[in-house]
Amino acid sequence: MNDTAAPTPAATAGECLTAPMPALTHLATAVLLLDAQLRIQYANHAAEQLLATGLSRLRNQAFSTFLDDADGSAAANLDLALHAQQPYTQRQARLLGAGEMQLAVADYTVTPLPAT
Repeated sequence: MNDTAAPTPAATAGECLTAPMPALTHLATAVLLLDAQLRIQYANHAAEQLLATGLSRLRNQAFSTFLDDADGSAAANLDLALHAQQPYTQRQARLLGAGEMQLAVADYTVTPLPAT
C-alpha cells in the first residue's frame, strides 16, 4: 500500500484556484489566472506586488479593472483570446490600482488554457 497522495487534477474554469502549482507562488514573474468571465481567481506574490493588493481583494475582480482601457481594446483582445483560444501579448499596458492611479507600465501575455 502506498501512503502518498494521488496528484490532484487541475481545477476547472469554474473552480476557485488558490495555488494551482506551488512553483507559481514564488515565481518572480507576475502570474494571474482568470476564469471564463475574465475575473481573477489566482495571483502569485509577484502579481500581488505589481497590483499593490492581496489575493483576497483581487479574487473575483475583473482583470479589466486593472487596465487603462479607455478605448475598450484591451477588453476586446482578452475576449477574443478566450474565444479563439489563441495567445497574445500586449505591450506597454498601463496598469491601474485603486482610484485608477497608474501603478506601472508593463507587457503582459494572455495564454488561454483548455478546459479540463
